[in-house]
Amino acid sequence: MSRVGLVLHHQREEAATVTREVAAWLAERDHEVELPEGDAALAGLEDRGVPDDWFGQGLDLVVSLGGDGTMLRTVSLVAEQDVPILGVNFGQLGYLTETEPADLSTALERFFAGEHRIEERMLLEIRLARGAAADDRHWI
Repeated sequence: MSRVGLVLHHQREEAATVTREVAAWLAERDHEVELPEGDAALAGLEDRGVPDDWFGQGLDLVVSLGGDGTMLRTVSLVAEQDVPILGVNFGQLGYLTETEPADLSTALERFFAGEHRIEERMLLEIRLARGAAADDRHWI
């Protein structure tokens, strides 16, 4: 059994629909699923929601269902936990996402079977100083 996190695009109904489907698919295979609270509410999966600052802890994989913006938000949620991210493209360009929605179950099966490769990416931490508050941290 693995713990899988799901992060979805907040304005694409198709992403919410696929999130519900993949959550059910994962649960049928005895995987635990969690989402950030706001994402869980949008997908109608409130019982699987966790606070943003807890999200990522102990996860084996995070699936980002959206576009490049959703992928960047996903990275910011789990950057400190070193969790692999599978990006599913629901956006326009999909520069940062690897998988199309139709291929998601195959990609998950391959991940759980160990038939995947993880590409390490560089992560920059930027601190913005506004007056005396120099503790605004952003990941890109």
